[in-house]
Amino acid sequence: MRPSGPLPSSQAPSLAPHYRPNRWPRHSATPTCVPWCLQTVWCEARRPGEQRLPPGLVLALIDVESRFNRWAVSSAGAVGLMQVMPFWPAQLGMHRHQLTQVDANLRMGCAILRHYLAKERNDLRRALGRYNGSLKSRQYPDLVVLRWSRNWNGADDLGAASVASR
Repeated sequence: MRPSGPLPSSQAPSLAPHYRPNRWPRHSATPTCVPWCLQTVWCEARRPGEQRLPPGLVLALIDVESRFNRWAVSSAGAVGLMQVMPFWPAQLGMHRHQLTQVDANLRMGCAILRHYLAKERNDLRRALGRYNGSLKSRQYPDLVVLRWSRNWNGADDLGAASVASR
């Protein structure tokens, strides 16, 4: 369960000094600033009682799926940061109107990714293929893994020092 309220400053991932919410550099396909949803991603990736997800993987998935646009809607009808299909909220005990809410969309997207990882026995590429609906193609999983390794790999260590010092 996600802790209520903000994380204590000793646990919260620190924001870069040049943090500018909702501002994207025009010359780059990915942001150079830390995304405004970082704390929520960190909490969802480490949800107690659930399989832990690398925060960098979640950020890479958001980057590929919606480019951090919470209002994004795909041609297939997927909605929000993690591009959740409208049938998922009912299966997860949530509501469709929550698809554009950052916290709820991240909770749903991470639950779906965990579901597919379990279904594919932790084979990340197959789980990502299922997430995208392109199980037979390696293009999508390769793109997510590439973004993770190039752009978001450092995010996997966020908060690790404060959690280890407890």
